[in-house]
Order: sequence, then C-alpha cells, then structure tokens
Amino acid sequence: KMRSGLSADTSANDTDFETVSRSIATGNFAGGRATGALVTGGQGQFSWHAGVMNNGTAAGDAQANDGTDMSFTVGASFGNSGNSEAWSEGDLARSGASSWIAGVTVTQDNAVADDFMTINAFGGFKAGNGMAVQAELWTRDADAGDTSDTGLYVQGSYTLAKNGSMQPGFVVRFSTLDQESAGDEETTEVLVGANAYYAAHNLKTQLQIRQVTTDLADTEDTSLDLMFTLVF
Repeated sequence: KMRSGLSADTSANDTDFETVSRSIATGNFAGGRATGALVTGGQGQFSWHAGVMNNGTAAGDAQANDGTDMSFTVGASFGNSGNSEAWSEGDLARSGASSWIAGVTVTQDNAVADDFMTINAFGGFKAGNGMAVQAELWTRDADAGDTSDTGLYVQGSYTLAKNGSMQPGFVVRFSTLDQESAGDEETTEVLVGANAYYAAHNLKTQLQIRQVTTDLADTEDTSLDLMFTLVF
C-alpha cells in the first residue's frame, strides 16, 4: 500500500475513520494498491518514505505490467502522531494534549498511455478536548493533453466524552474535484455524519448523509449510509 494521501494511508485495517466513505478527492487521487516495495523510517517527530512500483497509486489505476516503466513515490511528514499510516481520525481520546501531523507526498506514475505526477499535501490536528480537523490537497499533471486535475477536502469533528457505554461524535466534510482531463468537470461533496463509539474505532455505528453535485452532467445525488463496524 503505497503512500498516496492521509485518508488513504490511515490505519492498517482501514477502520479508523469518522465517515462511512472517503471523500471524492481521495477516491480519485489515492487509495490504489501497487506491486512494488516501500521503505519507511523516521527520527523523533520526522517520518519519511520512498517506494518503487510497477503500477500507479491512483484509485482504479490497474495498468498491466507489460510495457510500463517503473513508478516512484517519496514523501515526508512531521508531527507527534507518527506517520500517515498511524493517524486515526477524530479526537476520541480527549486526552487534554494536542496532537498533529503535516506532510507531503510526490508520486511519479508512469503508465502505458500517459505519465503523470501527483503531489499530495495534508495536515491534521486534534485539540485534546474532542475537537479535530484535517485537510488534504492533491494536484495531478498529466503529459497527455497537458492537463491538470485538482482535488481537496476539509473535515471537522467533535467527539463528546463517553456517556455510559457509548461515546457520541459528529463530523462534517466538504470536498471538491476539478478534472481538466474530463473536460473541466467540477464535482462537489457535502457530508454530515453522527457516530456512536462503543470501543473507539473498533466498535462503532456510523450514520451519514452525503450529497454529490456534478456540473457537466448536471446531477445531484444524495445518499443515506449506515454502517456498523466490529474489529477483533
């Protein structure tokens, strides 16, 4: 799993999220898995990674091994919460101490039909009193057609103290996606969610309402999602 974005890298078991679904920007720019090797390291609050692979990290990028050049990814982050894979969404601990992370990843994907470079910048902050915020920005420049795609999201949440066996939390997210490669199509996403944590992210119920608007297609889709998670 190559580094390609904070919300794509987070959690080895992919459960440490405040929302049922990742943002539209994350879905377009990150989250793909690759055949290759990734090396990570760090010292103190500094972490770094470098990887080489035979296919890209963008979601849905499943290029064949034949006829492709190797792709590469490098990046670094700072913070007192470890690297991007160690990050867990939301301030569920309410420890009284703040925690944060900030970093950047650069990926050169060399595909059969096109070569493109993706830059991901991210940051996250937990206040220690239940308040949390995180944001990410992607830019992707492609050789074919000299096109540039951009995407971002901003997510904020507040998690209350545990009341009996349940800890309630609330989350909002706004995301945009601007694709020159798709004829200057612009898509926006607005999400509001409510969560009930019983054992942090290992046992929880999540409910969200999500609206996605696409300008060229002139569509507006609204979904209501309910998910129960158990990790053992």
